[in-house]
Amino acid sequence: MKTVIVLALALLSGVVYAAPDAARLQELQAATKACKAKGFKTVGEQEDCVHAAYVKINSDTPARGTLYAEKNYKGFSKAQAEGKLLSLKKEYDKAPKGTYFQASKKAGAVDRVSILNEGWWLQTNILGARQTQGDPWFIECKDGAKTLNYVRRCPLGKGGAK
Repeated sequence: MKTVIVLALALLSGVVYAAPDAARLQELQAATKACKAKGFKTVGEQEDCVHAAYVKINSDTPARGTLYAEKNYKGFSKAQAEGKLLSLKKEYDKAPKGTYFQASKKAGAVDRVSILNEGWWLQTNILGARQTQGDPWFIECKDGAKTLNYVRRCPLGKGGAK
């Protein structure tokens, strides 16, 4: 039984260390310690406690990505969204490559996939673009007719002009 508890705690600590934000990391660690201190009779009860705490923490301060974008960028205008896309592009260029798997991420580091998800949320929900393959670092061109199967991409920062 002790082996199962140690294994479960090791897995949970691995998840905690993959958290993308240092403040969230501390909250998750505190929640895990608090659940351990309650002295549950079974591992399942302890896991339920930890899971409930994680759900609450993730809803209050979501990790970077789509939920983060929805919470923080919801009221943006099109100009603000374009400006945010420019800053996200710079952040994306500086983000470490190869952090697709959560275990390879360092605590506090933001991965490229999360930044891409934020960019696509801005594109689809604020700018009204259709999500396509590739990156969201563009703005649809204003000149020319829109078609159903082709997206005319213009560079960011020019407001849709070539």
